[in-house]
Amino acid sequence: MFYGPIRFRASLVLSMLIWSSAHRSDATGEPSSVAAEVTQILEIGWKASPEDYSAAQEHYGQAIKIAPGDVRAAYAMALVAVRNHHRADSMKYLDAALSSGKPLLPIRRTKIWLEVMQKNKDATKTDLRELAHQLSLGDSNRADFQETARWLGTVLGYYEGPGNSQLPAADVAALEGEISNMLPVSLADSFKDGKGQAAKQYARLQEQLVDAHRQAKARNENKSEEDRKKIDSALARASEKTLLAGQQLAEFQKKFEGEVQTKQRGLDSDESDIRQLDREKQQLDDQLKNEKAKNSAQQNPTLIAQLNLQYGVAEGKQRRLIREARELSARLSALSAQNDSLSREVTKQKNLEEGLRRRSEALDKPATDSDAGTKVLEDNLNWITTYAPIELELEKQRILDTYKKVER
Repeated sequence: MFYGPIRFRASLVLSMLIWSSAHRSDATGEPSSVAAEVTQILEIGWKASPEDYSAAQEHYGQAIKIAPGDVRAAYAMALVAVRNHHRADSMKYLDAALSSGKPLLPIRRTKIWLEVMQKNKDATKTDLRELAHQLSLGDSNRADFQETARWLGTVLGYYEGPGNSQLPAADVAALEGEISNMLPVSLADSFKDGKGQAAKQYARLQEQLVDAHRQAKARNENKSEEDRKKIDSALARASEKTLLAGQQLAEFQKKFEGEVQTKQRGLDSDESDIRQLDREKQQLDDQLKNEKAKNSAQQNPTLIAQLNLQYGVAEGKQRRLIREARELSARLSALSAQNDSLSREVTKQKNLEEGLRRRSEALDKPATDSDAGTKVLEDNLNWITTYAPIELELEKQRILDTYKKVER
């Protein structure tokens, strides 16, 4: 059973009263203008893209011109910066929102939450103390003060448990002492409750993770066994194919070795005869030219006819030899291609067999106890949001609701 993060349930009505009381109207006397700009910041910037983020920043510029003291514009822009993965910008906007020194508990919680994620321990310690100080100045019976004190306890519980590598135990103990001493009794009790809740949640998640690792190992062992059977079967088939391919290549080379040698000798002989006939044809052609160059009285018609006949016989013989040479060459090319194909098949089967052997050897290693499920649980176990959550959607709606409250 998975236990989700402790959900923050602060009183929205009280928060709205805090934020809206000083902003019944803006510098122009038009309470809807800044509301419209802040709404645009949240609606446009929430889509998380460079273009929409830039557009949200433009609306932020307009909002602070209309109502420079309205912290909701800066907080809205901070939330949008978080949505767009601009954490440095978010811290800048949060600092702007908190510059008045007012309690503004949701904004302070969000700033601490970001600092913990960024592992900025010095800033976190400072802001934890400041949040406790703000709580000590207010009405300890208020629901949002009680919930914030409890949330503050979960942060200390996180540092004592899953986040113990981020903050030395001595620092955690010192912080706990300082905060407990600052807070009134009722808030100190809520702080202690929150810290205890975080510890219990951490223990439950650890138990879940141990069980998840056990189950993951069992699954991985079963899968390894199944994979081994499949690989062994595939390896047997691959070995047979490798053997068969090798036999086929050997038989082919043995069968056609003699033919290849014979046809190569025949081709070599034909090429030699073709060259010899080229020379004979050239000699006959030269004799014909010499005879025809004589005047008609001196020409020997019988010799001319004889030379033409000899030339025709030589040319015919040469054509037959060229055809035969082409056929021999084509056959040799086909035999060579077939030999190459069989050789490639042998190589392919050997590589496949070797790959299967390596996979089989890899299965000899002990099965791991991790998988995607355990990774998710490990992330949840070590994530600050699991223990001290900040719900961005809730914070967005909190801001929008403050304007609705004013309009009513």
